[in-house]
Amino acid sequence: MSTLPASRPRTIRHRLVRALLDVAQERLAQEAGRPRQTVLRRSTSDAYYGVFHGLCYLAADGTVGWNVPWDRFEPIYRSIDHQETKRRLEANEIRNLHPDVKRISEIFRTLMKERHTADYDPRPFTRSKSEAALLVALAGEAIDLIESLPEETYRTLAVLLVAKPRRT
Repeated sequence: MSTLPASRPRTIRHRLVRALLDVAQERLAQEAGRPRQTVLRRSTSDAYYGVFHGLCYLAADGTVGWNVPWDRFEPIYRSIDHQETKRRLEANEIRNLHPDVKRISEIFRTLMKERHTADYDPRPFTRSKSEAALLVALAGEAIDLIESLPEETYRTLAVLLVAKPRRT
């Protein structure tokens, strides 16, 4: 039987996470009419990175906690890899933890695909201002979901993102 509370109010305390989304929104808001390609690309990329850093925070906070020296927090935070995180979030073991984890996984996958296009595709970027704003809003939804996960789900997800899966 678990002794963890069902849930707790939680705020991701690493300011980078929300700051990335804020900057993306500000960039889009400052552009009148059709924004420059760079603005659309950076906003899309920042939306993805906001969620990625949110998951890095979850992994470190959920395993060692936020109020520890950086030399304990940072190795866990930095151990999270983009492709490995995508692969793990697609695994049924993680997707079936909680409906919100499944939604976080879907958003992460969508944003990763869009970020790859924004960062690496040399062709003209076809996303509109409203589409880029929707991606930033999706990132905000994922961060909100991370912050509201039940405690046991939060900690279990943290461990599953960090721990090397055993082969049976």
